[in-house]
Amino acid sequence: SGIPTSLLFANFGGKSGEVSAAVYGGAFVGMSAKNHVPNYLAFLATGVLAGGLSVALRGVFVDGIGGKYGAMAFLSVGIYKAA
Repeated sequence: SGIPTSLLFANFGGKSGEVSAAVYGGAFVGMSAKNHVPNYLAFLATGVLAGGLSVALRGVFVDGIGGKYGAMAFLSVGIYKAA
């Protein structure tokens, strides 16, 4: 679901591909276990948070393909669980 959804947002927003990448990164939350994110609303909230973190922290990570989206999903689920 991450790739088709991110393609819908490919030309949306300011920087080319930034919103698309945030949507794709938010889809990584879907890999969380149900005991961590128990319902669809929680998945939506943590997915949006993961996408937002991905955009907000884009300058912190080295440009590459390994680990960024998983780390953002991990952080967003951790924030959700702490709240």
